[in-house]
Amino acid sequence: MSASNSYKEPKQFEKEEQKLDLPDDEPALVKLFLQFLYEMDYHIPKKEPGSEPATLCLEIVWGNDQLERRVRRNLDEGLAKLNDKAMGRTADIAQGHRSYLLPDENNSVAIDSSELDISIIFELTTLINDPGSSNGPPVYRPDLDVGLMIYAKVYCVAEKYNIKALKELAVENLTYELPHVMVLFTNNEIFDVIDYIFSNSLDTKGCEMRRLLASEVYGCLKIFGMKSRIEEKMKQYPDLALLNVQETFGD
Repeated sequence: MSASNSYKEPKQFEKEEQKLDLPDDEPALVKLFLQFLYEMDYHIPKKEPGSEPATLCLEIVWGNDQLERRVRRNLDEGLAKLNDKAMGRTADIAQGHRSYLLPDENNSVAIDSSELDISIIFELTTLINDPGSSNGPPVYRPDLDVGLMIYAKVYCVAEKYNIKALKELAVENLTYELPHVMVLFTNNEIFDVIDYIFSNSLDTKGCEMRRLLASEVYGCLKIFGMKSRIEEKMKQYPDLALLNVQETFGD
């Protein structure tokens, strides 16, 4: 077999006016892209063992409850601002009322929002409103620091070079990670992902990543109501607003 027959130039990754030009300043993205081409998969490095916070963290699992949206917003935003000492107190409060709550592998105590009675809400709100609770940086949560942006960048690279399987994998990975991070109102990285996707992905009806993020926004709006930062993003990206209208009235 001649050399000309044994090697075929990867035309699917080049166009007449467009060559593969992954940014040199993002070696991690280049590595993931090449890894996928060879292995049909890519792997995000996991956090180092022992990086969990020293104190227990309270995590509210928002579900079916009778709370007002204002109360949910205040709790969710307040918890995200607490320093290490105050966050440790939140876990004590929850376990003081619900002794069966045990920490998970991420050193978090999870409580369903339907279990938040008046006494728990009062104690948490009092702690949140204490000026000393937010002095200094908020407690670091490595379990929430999952690198969402890398999935957005991988998706846009795959879209640019029309690699369908890589696009699908990026959407699948982000879909998996979203339930494991703080909800939209207290996770700044999700706003960064929205900016990146709605600025860099193709403006097409079938953009799966846009629909995924719009669905996340829609779910958070149902739980917490409108928030100024969400309103800002909808004005900035009309397609985000349109997708949310379709989520609401698409039946």
